[in-house]
Amino acid sequence: MKSKYTRFAILFALLASVPFYFGCESDVSVGSLALTVTKGEDGIVANDKDFATIEATVTGFDDVPGGLGAEVDFETTLGYFANGRPAITLPVTGSDGIVITYLWAPKGTGTTGQLEEITIDTAVVSGTVEDATRFVKIKIIGCEEGNDPAKIVLTATPDTIPADGETSSKITATVTDCEGEGVLGTDLEFRTDKGFFSNGEMSIIKTTRAETGTVDAFLIVSKGTKLGPARIEVRSMEDPRIIALITIKIGAKPAGVTLTASPTTIPADGKTTSTITATVTDFQGTPVPPGTVVEFKTTAGFFSNDSNRITATTTGTTGIAVAHLYAPIGTPPQFAQITGKSKGVSGTVTVTIESPEPSPPPPPPPTPPGPTAKIVLVANPTTIPPDATTISTITATLTDANQDPVAIGTRMTFSTTLGFFPNGSRSITVSTTDTSGTATVFLRAAKKGTATIKCTSNGVIALTIITVK
Repeated sequence: MKSKYTRFAILFALLASVPFYFGCESDVSVGSLALTVTKGEDGIVANDKDFATIEATVTGFDDVPGGLGAEVDFETTLGYFANGRPAITLPVTGSDGIVITYLWAPKGTGTTGQLEEITIDTAVVSGTVEDATRFVKIKIIGCEEGNDPAKIVLTATPDTIPADGETSSKITATVTDCEGEGVLGTDLEFRTDKGFFSNGEMSIIKTTRAETGTVDAFLIVSKGTKLGPARIEVRSMEDPRIIALITIKIGAKPAGVTLTASPTTIPADGKTTSTITATVTDFQGTPVPPGTVVEFKTTAGFFSNDSNRITATTTGTTGIAVAHLYAPIGTPPQFAQITGKSKGVSGTVTVTIESPEPSPPPPPPPTPPGPTAKIVLVANPTTIPPDATTISTITATLTDANQDPVAIGTRMTFSTTLGFFPNGSRSITVSTTDTSGTATVFLRAAKKGTATIKCTSNGVIALTIITVK
């Protein structure tokens, strides 16, 4: 069995992030207090790891969230808070008036000590601020270590669907044991008070098959079903006390599709696009749920799939689906009429396709370099010893009449009155090898004196002097 230090590792990590305040009492006026469970609504397992999130909302006398500086006293009949105790006091630190605390339950909570089967107990959590007190109940599931089902967690994707007899919401149930590990082979019964599952009934039995302990059921709501939430209940067939609930919003099917284009004019250049936005709403003017399919088609140009038709789905809570239109090179000027259709309802928008702007003429070719018009001659160093070994590097930079470097391969001749070049002579001819217009030679000398170096190219001469001493 894990030590108490290991079991409380998560507790201390979260405790480090909880702000503590000391000092004077609050004199903030509080109008009311609301207490809700935002995680763990279906209970928590008594394993020192699973936890519930309790949210307290403090309002002033004008029913506006606030109460900044007020303190909320939380107490529980089972389990412990982030300070390791059954009571904790936390301040209101934000303008929304919300204070959040967390509840854990240690192993053995509410059990007889034998732990041979699942036990269910209830923790009553209270929140008090000034004279206002509210209560919530949280189910505590006690069990021994093992792979028996202890908890079911539900998710719905999407969490809103239209009553159209076609669109489905995937209800995913995850069954875990006392240690939070998935349980394979658990039979679950899904029940709904609206719509039907894939078997055409309002209930269906599914078995977890993945090692993660998950299984999916799909809910569809018939046309004409009264709008509002559908309540889905999932219960373990082995232990009916292991239960979870989730609600799915039921909306109306699409009643209006509004299309816009930005920009409304594009050139036929094969790359500029117009963004076509479809906003789909129901009969009440409310955006349809995410995942609603919209089919776009156009009379000219293509969408991003290189076709005149494309399908997109609405995302988020805006009821918006998007497509992108372009006109290939060669498309004649015309009006493209784009239609967006969803569940038999459609809308249109027009995009103007124009001839692309003519391409600018190519730039004139660069003027080729001219013959040598100037030479800059530099020696480094300008003094060397007469040891026939030390060198002076002589660099000639040749430019034409436009002060641009001469062409690659321009020839020049170096000569000296003292010393010798790498060829052992007092004269050497070389050429430029790149676009810099430069060439380099080396001079050595065996006796003292003054060496006058001359560089000649295209009749242009440059001189420099090297002292040998």
